[in-house]
Amino acid sequence: MPKERLYRDEEINAVLKRAAEIHHIENQQDAWGLTIEELEQVAVETGIDPGAVRAAAHELELRKPDKGYHFLGAPTSIALERFVDADVTTSQWDSAVAELRRIYRARGHEDYAGVGREWVLREWGSERARASLIPEEDGSRLRVTHEHADYAWAFYGGIASTAIPLILLEFLFLPVGLFWKFAIALLVLVTVHAVASTSFRLYARSKERKTQDALDRVGAILDSDRSRERNRDSAAPHEVGSQTDRLIDGLPEPDSTDSDESHAREVRARPRT
Repeated sequence: MPKERLYRDEEINAVLKRAAEIHHIENQQDAWGLTIEELEQVAVETGIDPGAVRAAAHELELRKPDKGYHFLGAPTSIALERFVDADVTTSQWDSAVAELRRIYRARGHEDYAGVGREWVLREWGSERARASLIPEEDGSRLRVTHEHADYAWAFYGGIASTAIPLILLEFLFLPVGLFWKFAIALLVLVTVHAVASTSFRLYARSKERKTQDALDRVGAILDSDRSRERNRDSAAPHEVGSQTDRLIDGLPEPDSTDSDESHAREVRARPRT
């Protein structure tokens, strides 16, 4: 019997995408894609829990980065979110806070925002990072933010403070005409802006990666803790049954010789009719 072919992940995505295109073309629909109900139906047919599909779709929406005000070509803050499809206990949140302290190499402080939980890191009197856990109807929403607007001004101000004296020296001592002095000053300003913009974009990109890493690692801790609880609960009845089996197996088996002698005595003791 020929072995049935197994499709790899990228092939599965390509097949499903093309199937959705063909389906919508045959039904004469302008846009193609799958609704959440259609995705859940596909999940059921492939043995995947439909609830996991809905949680993944919700998490995909939350993962879209919320970038704040832009300065020098980069966002001055970044906010990322993911969905945790269960209530988080105090011990789980403590593990998450410990991981945040390892990531940022700072203690920070915990706070309670209404019914939610928060961990906040402050530097030089300004908020630098914040992790929030907000309960929702069907789980919890984890949000990690990073603020670095003050660093944008520090990059620009630091480089500009070097450029201004150079322009003054150029106007005072460079033996060229006024036109060339203004041209050189403009070139210096453009160079200063380019250097500051590039430096801040690289810095903001590194902080976005760090925020994403914090979100993934904290989310993985919450997910793994919840998975261990589910596995422990599901394993409890099996453990009880195994312990019972071990107790039964440890009992001595009845001796057949003793049983035969006891039966013979019972027969002799019966009155004859």
